[in-house]
Amino acid sequence: MRTTFLLSIICALCMAMSPSENKVKFMDDFSKAQRIAKKQNKILMVDFTASWCGACRMMDRDVFSDSKLVRYISSNAVAVKVDIDQFDGMLVKQEYGVTVLPTVLFFYPDGQVAHRVERVMSAREIEQTIEDHTELLVHQKGQNSNSSRWRRQVEEHQANKLRKEEAAKKEVIGQSYKIVLVRTSSYDTALRFYQRYETETTELLTIFESQRNNIYSLTMGDFDSPEEARRMLSEAKRFCEDARIKAMTDL
Repeated sequence: MRTTFLLSIICALCMAMSPSENKVKFMDDFSKAQRIAKKQNKILMVDFTASWCGACRMMDRDVFSDSKLVRYISSNAVAVKVDIDQFDGMLVKQEYGVTVLPTVLFFYPDGQVAHRVERVMSAREIEQTIEDHTELLVHQKGQNSNSSRWRRQVEEHQANKLRKEEAAKKEVIGQSYKIVLVRTSSYDTALRFYQRYETETTELLTIFESQRNNIYSLTMGDFDSPEEARRMLSEAKRFCEDARIKAMTDL
């Protein structure tokens, strides 16, 4: 009887602990996270978020709960969440020019921005980004090179990575589609429509900023073909008459 009672307590404790242990452990103090990353010589990952951001909630649910990513970040990086609706978070948002959610920034231990992503990321993509920039840190330490030489290596690495990303985009033209609800030059306008339409659909809504023309696109869903997108277009037109389909690479 006593053994059964003890086992019940242990099981209850395990169930109570499992949710938090199966998610990336984020700090909530950006300055403190910077100091820890510098002290431990690790990459700092900063996830900008807000309570109204559906895509951010999706990443919390589906990406930051990935068991492999949880273990990897625990050993290899420092993670912090920045809520842009809080005063301190708003200051960090302004300092780094964050205009769209989700945005994830990766910093070197010295505070230099290593990489910036303004969209939903997969668990594998986050892990690969941290791994790539950690390799640069190890390389720099092994060479005992001066700061300027290392920074040139960082810049070359970033340029090569950008070229690869652009080449990858060209390879997948026509393979990924979005339903565009709104296109505007104002982030605030896109955000207002996001908040209005979020209750109208269960599909993922995301705000994208075009680096070519500084246009913000509020999009719905993520589809592998135009036919798949067209099946959802009638739902979008129910609350947005101007809804239309565009290839991801055209945004």
